[in-house]
Amino acid sequence: MRIHRPLTPEEAYRIRKECGSSSYLLGGTYVLSIGQAYDDLIDLNGFIPSGISEEGDRIVIGAGARLEDIVLSPAVPGILRSAASDCPSLQQRNMATIGGNAASCRADGYMTAALLAVDAHVLLYDGDSTVDMPYRVYAEKHSPEWIILSVSVSRSKDGTVKRISRASHMHAAVTAAVCGDTYAYTASPSSIMYGNRDCYKDMELESDLTGSAEYKRYLLSVIFEEGRDGNQS
Repeated sequence: MRIHRPLTPEEAYRIRKECGSSSYLLGGTYVLSIGQAYDDLIDLNGFIPSGISEEGDRIVIGAGARLEDIVLSPAVPGILRSAASDCPSLQQRNMATIGGNAASCRADGYMTAALLAVDAHVLLYDGDSTVDMPYRVYAEKHSPEWIILSVSVSRSKDGTVKRISRASHMHAAVTAAVCGDTYAYTASPSSIMYGNRDCYKDMELESDLTGSAEYKRYLLSVIFEEGRDGNQS
């Protein structure tokens, strides 16, 4: 395995395009997990920002910010802090990054549903230029070569996120988030939906180790059963 340490997004993107079996590396909790094998890893830590700042009416979170940084930051909206804290291991929270979570856009990811619900934006390099893109667009069109530089959200956005798994250390069967009138749902292994309260009904659900499709549909139907005003606890 070869480790590349580029100093710019342009260099990292070029290496990724030139290599065959390769992946970007930031926190490494997924890329370095058992079963992931690549010939080349492209370490982005040389140029990815990790700070959290307030810029106008938005909170800007560097893609390299660890989940624990987000949990501890009073500037970050509570819904994102709650989503990050759903990662049960302090060791993992000190490794996993919001950029990695956002980039993978996994249905069992800790941040996916919350980022969709609050209409977060990502600043990314797409091989040609730096682009500000709504995360909802990214979730539909993302390319594995794109590099997320930061995540931003309006400081006024907040809500609730709920994650259900058979045990705290297991992948979530379903995750749901609500911000105002927008609901976002994810279900293992790959179902993602956002829209109104009942948009989960259009999700194509699969049975896997986290539960049957029928079980997941039931969970989605009751997860916000009490208090549909966005103030669930």
